Amino acid sequence: MIAQIKPNPISIWLNYGVLTPLEINELRKSSYNVTEFLKPINTNDNAALEAAIETVQEHHIGQNVWVEHISNL
Repeated sequence: MIAQIKPNPISIWLNYGVLTPLEINELRKSSYNVTEFLKPINTNDNAALEAAIETVQEHHIGQNVWVEHISNL
């Protein structure tokens, strides 16, 4: 029975256009749970980032959310 229990896949949420559809499919084939936002999130807009984080939190209640962001500076 224990051998049949598999851990939940790692969930990755991507800003629109960060990866190509081929790259996303490769991650999914490797058992990653990948979600791409339907439209680009302005990473220089704190309110937009907060809204995106809230969306992720709604889908992953009680889980830690890690955000990686490269500044345009």
